[in-house]
Amino acid sequence: MKFVYKIVIEYNGKKFFGSQRQGSLRTVEKSLYSAIKKVLNKGFDITISSRTDSGVHALGNVVRLRTNFYIETKQFLNRVNNFLPQDLKIISVSRTRSGFNPRKDVKYKVYKYKIYNRKIPSVLFKDFVWNVSYDLDIKKMLEAKKIVEGNKKYNFATTKEYTQSTKSTVCDLKIKIKKSGNFIEILFISNRFLNKMVRNLVSLLVEIGRGKILVNDLKNIMNQWQYCKLCPAPPNALTLVKIVY
Repeated sequence: MKFVYKIVIEYNGKKFFGSQRQGSLRTVEKSLYSAIKKVLNKGFDITISSRTDSGVHALGNVVRLRTNFYIETKQFLNRVNNFLPQDLKIISVSRTRSGFNPRKDVKYKVYKYKIYNRKIPSVLFKDFVWNVSYDLDIKKMLEAKKIVEGNKKYNFATTKEYTQSTKSTVCDLKIKIKKSGNFIEILFISNRFLNKMVRNLVSLLVEIGRGKILVNDLKNIMNQWQYCKLCPAPPNALTLVKIVY
């Protein structure tokens, strides 16, 4: 493969079974590959940077395209988008260096999670928020995020299977929480993310916000849990915002 291109894609994850190819299931990778094949026919391969779960959205996931031949990027973008479904589109295409690795070269990724905190669930935003009917104490959530974030092991925020299959669970994580009306937006910025990590951390912060878990117990949880013991927050409220190289 002589030519390497960086593709930025946006998708609504509601009807996708995640980003990675999974047999006959409808995934982002499968749909993208099929559309590119209609334009290039042969002599190419693709690699998706970030693995997103079923139902998770993306404003800026990154795909490496390698080809045996030069492509005109603007024409390629328009032609492929014509073959892509309405819930998946290419945002940009640019040629990049031959050694570009969309997974290993990442400096950091940004994920956004949106909560709608009201007793009556939102009708207009229901597909893109987690409707939480319990009163949430933002001050406690902010206290908790200061304890959770940092450069440390995140066993307590991932799955049992993942801790058994990986050598390291260390991440360098920063969290930002902002409340506006009924909306609570949580940004997660890190050099890497573990399986279900963001959704599990959201569940933990919500449990603290509603008083089910005390802030004072958080350090013990982080030290004692070998994996997350909470159900992950719903995937529909999570969006991969961008990947920075």
